[in-house]
Amino acid sequence: MSFRPLIAVAVLVFGIAPANATTESQGPLPSIACEGAAATDLAKARSIVGVAFPDGAQSDNLGKLLSALTEQIRTAWQPDLSDPELMALLNAKMRSVPTVLRPLLDRHLPRILDATACAYVHKFTPQELTSISEFAHTPAGSRFLAESPKLVADPTVAAVNQDYLKELRQVAQEFQNSVRDDVIAYLAKKQAKPSKR
Repeated sequence: MSFRPLIAVAVLVFGIAPANATTESQGPLPSIACEGAAATDLAKARSIVGVAFPDGAQSDNLGKLLSALTEQIRTAWQPDLSDPELMALLNAKMRSVPTVLRPLLDRHLPRILDATACAYVHKFTPQELTSISEFAHTPAGSRFLAESPKLVADPTVAAVNQDYLKELRQVAQEFQNSVRDDVIAYLAKKQAKPSKR
């Protein structure tokens, strides 16, 4: 059983960098320029995002979301391995993904949230932003926005996600094989052509 599809999805989904990569030495990230946005609309949008991702809890909440998603992928893509030590090693590595990615998430989070506010301005009219902001600042609205990202960890959602991910594993393997076969065929064809001088 090949572990390549699992590793490929982990890399693609989580953008895992090499172990020696650091985010601290890269300096500050540029701020988001929300072109064409009126200051009042952007303020409303940022207020909505602030309710969904409250200051002080943003990183922790998104870290928990990342942990839930990683666990669902790990559980769904459980390989058939007869070596329990190798299985334990791979499980430990998958469980460490949120910790490994936390510094990267923390570094990019302000821009991600600002870009989300900008997207709200692009997507909703000023009147809609006012209505959404008013709802967001009610008890039900603030709870709805704050809890919505956490629903991925709900057991019902997790079970459905795991069913999807199990099927995705097969599709990913077939797609990987198809890409490999096409690349090999292309390279063989290219190599067989006489070189032009």
